[in-house]
Amino acid sequence: MRARIAWFIILTLLTSMLTIDNAAPGTIYVDDDGPADYTSIQDAIDAAQPGDEVYVYEGVYQGSLIINKQITLRGENKRAVIECAPQEHGITVTADSVHIEGFTITFPSEGHYGIELNDADNCLIKNCNISSGYGGIHCYRGEGLTVMGTV
Repeated sequence: MRARIAWFIILTLLTSMLTIDNAAPGTIYVDDDGPADYTSIQDAIDAAQPGDEVYVYEGVYQGSLIINKQITLRGENKRAVIECAPQEHGITVTADSVHIEGFTITFPSEGHYGIELNDADNCLIKNCNISSGYGGIHCYRGEGLTVMGTV
């Protein structure tokens, strides 16, 4: 009988040490000047959990981004500028239900786009300006794309 009680106590203690991560979606902040969670948009995307928002303060961010999870990527009133890396798309989306809003995306090189969606359904692109390059938005094998207020 004592052995059963001891095992019951041990199992109860072990079970109480387990946690279930049901965290509510959060916001991750990016600022190229430093006083935020990250200075790199891609690092913030990589750290985000599905459902999170990555908020990008105004500034110029060089390079290309890959979004492979359901997040919201929000720029500060089109003053968050993504300068595309040579021979790459500005933002490549491979996940469903991604929202991109409030960015200026510049310099997609020939054969590349400011935003490329691959097999991504139900995405929203809102209030973005894609300019000074080859192409704006390209959707390959996706459905339910909504584009609003974007030039």
